[in-house]
Amino acid sequence: RMDESIEPGDKAGVVIYPTGWLVIKNGPGRGAAFPVMRGVSQIGRGSDQTIALDFGDMAISRQQHAAIAYDPTTHQFHVGHGGKSNLVRLNGKPLLSTAVAGDGDEIQIGETTLVLKVLCNADFNWSAVESGGDANDMAIA
Repeated sequence: RMDESIEPGDKAGVVIYPTGWLVIKNGPGRGAAFPVMRGVSQIGRGSDQTIALDFGDMAISRQQHAAIAYDPTTHQFHVGHGGKSNLVRLNGKPLLSTAVAGDGDEIQIGETTLVLKVLCNADFNWSAVESGGDANDMAIA
């Protein structure tokens, strides 16, 4: 699924740099992994969602059930509820507002449990690539 993070119309060979991944631990689609890019990633069943969990879990809202964002300034991931009637849980607790999430934290949406695997943090980030690379062959999402 890594190749799906490149938007249609992007140049061939453009590299998109992930900040981490969400991996389905339990539920429909178990084992599927989705790159988390810099900025806000919407999570839902719809094909228009940044992280489309369309594996048959009908308890997941089609659009904006939840969101995850990487903040390159603080080097933190934030998870938020999308305002839908179905709950989002972070490490088993209801998520009613935005909370910081770390490596190995679990996000439950419907009957699906996702695990956050962090790549970027205070020790590693893509800032060296951003400042030293060639803009023609990379894009920071």
